[in-house]
Amino acid sequence: MRSQLFSLGKVIRNLRSFFDKKRLDQLAKSTGFVKRKRVMDGSTFVALCMGIDNRFDTSLVEMCTFLSRLGISMAAESLNQRFTRDAVEFMKQVFNESLEIELQDGRYDFLDRFNGIFIQDATGYQLPDCYQDLYRGSGGGATNSAIKLDLVYNYQDANWLKIKICEGTSPDYKQSHLTYSSGSLVLRDLGYLKMDDLGTIDKCNAFYVSRLRNDIGIFDARLKIPLDPLRISRKMKVNQVVSMDVLIGRQRLKCRLVIRKLTKKDADDIRDKIQHDKNNKRKGLTKRRLDLCRVKMFITNMSEEEISHEEVINLYRLRWQIELLFKSWKGTFDLETVKAMKWERFESMLYGCLIRAVLNFKLMVWIKCKIFAQTDKELSEMKAIRNIEIHAKQWVNIICRNSRYSYQKFLAELLIIMRRFCIKQPKKGKHSPLNLLLT
Repeated sequence: MRSQLFSLGKVIRNLRSFFDKKRLDQLAKSTGFVKRKRVMDGSTFVALCMGIDNRFDTSLVEMCTFLSRLGISMAAESLNQRFTRDAVEFMKQVFNESLEIELQDGRYDFLDRFNGIFIQDATGYQLPDCYQDLYRGSGGGATNSAIKLDLVYNYQDANWLKIKICEGTSPDYKQSHLTYSSGSLVLRDLGYLKMDDLGTIDKCNAFYVSRLRNDIGIFDARLKIPLDPLRISRKMKVNQVVSMDVLIGRQRLKCRLVIRKLTKKDADDIRDKIQHDKNNKRKGLTKRRLDLCRVKMFITNMSEEEISHEEVINLYRLRWQIELLFKSWKGTFDLETVKAMKWERFESMLYGCLIRAVLNFKLMVWIKCKIFAQTDKELSEMKAIRNIEIHAKQWVNIICRNSRYSYQKFLAELLIIMRRFCIKQPKKGKHSPLNLLLT
């Protein structure tokens, strides 16, 4: 890794600049949230929306109690009237700016072959039916209201390009349009797989690594005859990886197919998972679909000279960064406890929680890079995020004070905790994506 990690002092300066009271109050005025001098200004409103412990069943009375600790006396109905469209727009602006905060500039040298590694994925949450006019759900076995968060993350510089809030029925592939720079790498889940989009990435001289859906046709690139991955896998040993040039889909898109044969246990685990999935129960599962669980198929437009087939699989595993974030959100964002409230209040609270989550993740990455640079030890991202969330209640006091000392004390305590309790313990026979790419 390069030694361009931000110092503790620079991290503190950037955080203090983001939470600067004058800056937040000015932003509140420019969005129309604050039109005249009020008891609760923009910075206090941000502290309120970030400090609700990610509980969406928090009552107005509890929020008023929270404000009283900050020296602000306000009636429940008065507070409720402060949640307006302008309040949502203000919190949305603060959230968008939180994506741009730079807390570290460390990069992994072994990934310098790419001009950015963009990971895109989405996660969904079910909401009470009272929100179905704003956020439609699929109904059936699920609720009639659901929300989806679509994320794009640059692994190389640990910056978020976007986090978009969509209704639950919005297909992933509709969010797949990005600006592809030459030499960049795009990693996406199966839901984003679209032939036209892969062709666009290719034309921009960018790269992709993606899983391949089982229903997409595969053809030999030279003979133009259909290929059967099951027939190929019968000649392979367990854990063996093979790659070949192929054409896929009706468009006959040229790419490289990488197939890995799984162990019986891994294949059985996948079969069990898809057989118990509600969506698959409604669709029905064919014998071929279950048989294909014995292999994992990846596609890329990089040649074997550019990247080995093992590296293709290890690069795709970098998507685990976003999966970790989703996993931590599932534990801390209690969205299923949302009760009926005006939508402006719900969205203001949601943006507050997202700001907190983004800052926690950025702090985790900075600490991870710092510890790795100093000790060559890798941080357990899941343990780190959980520990930061435990201490994240201090964000409110830090925002209100916005003093150098409060940040310094908070970050120094986090570094000690991370070094003592959050170092990744190596598991026999298992390696992290970072460890595999470094070796």
